[in-house]
Amino acid sequence: MGIVFNSAEYATATYGSLMPYFKERAYKVMLNDKAELEWLEADEQGNKVFYSHEPDTSLFQRVVVYIISWLPVEWLL
Repeated sequence: MGIVFNSAEYATATYGSLMPYFKERAYKVMLNDKAELEWLEADEQGNKVFYSHEPDTSLFQRVVVYIISWLPVEWLL
């Protein structure tokens, strides 16, 4: 999900007010050295925790998403 702002002032104000919320409740998604997705979370002590698969998902959910990825559904997005 993303947001696009055409106003630099509004974007700066919104960014400043939302970042503390996101740091506590969101994962940072990045590519590792092998160009694979990793999810980064800071725990309560500020330690970094890396996940190699999407956090808070079951194996069943990941398999369903993988199967759906084969279907021609881009036009629905």
